[in-house]
Order: sequence, then C-alpha cells, then structure tokens
Amino acid sequence: MSKMVLLSVYLDNGNQQREAEKNLGLVNTRGGTQLLQIKGKANTIYRLVDEQTGQVVKKQFLLLKGKKLQVVANQTTVVEIDNFFPDARSSYGPDKDAPAYVVDTGIQSQPLW
Repeated sequence: MSKMVLLSVYLDNGNQQREAEKNLGLVNTRGGTQLLQIKGKANTIYRLVDEQTGQVVKKQFLLLKGKKLQVVANQTTVVEIDNFFPDARSSYGPDKDAPAYVVDTGIQSQPLW
C-alpha cells in the first residue's frame, strides 16, 4: 500500500461535541509526498488510513522523538506530529486534552487460557 491519508477528529470533551473528520493530507510512499508533517492539537484524535479501503493502516508502529510522534508504515516514516507529547509549556496535560493516535499493529491477540 503506497497511498495513505491522515485523518483527524476534534473532540470537545467539555461540551461532549465531536466535529466532522478532517483530511489532513495524502502520503504516497512511491511518489511525491512521502512524509506528512503537522502540528498536534489538543483534544484531537489522528489515524492513518489506506486511501482505497478507508481502513486503519496495518502493521504501522510509532516512535517518540522529543515532543514528536513519528508514524512508520511500509518501513518508512510517513507522518510526523509535532507537539504531540506535552511538556511544562504545553496547554494540555498527559491525562486530559492531549492528542491521541489510533493504530492497528496487525497483531491478533491470542487467548491466554
């Protein structure tokens, strides 16, 4: 899969409101846009989906680089979300209002019993 779309949705937890999902950009690992860089926002959930199926990209993994979240798919860093992790100057904290990211590792869990 070479074409992926980064989507986001803003959740206003105070008013229990959810805005429409936004398309933040296309990533094409075989073409022009191989890395999408954005600034993270509080109360926002991000997900990277396959352009054709709309399903969350499987077998991706996440890296922490300072305050940035890097998303790796197909052995390539495809998304970088700056200001994803809070610090003392952030307007949000780690337990509330922080951005979130949906990931599907493609690993199916097995029952423990």
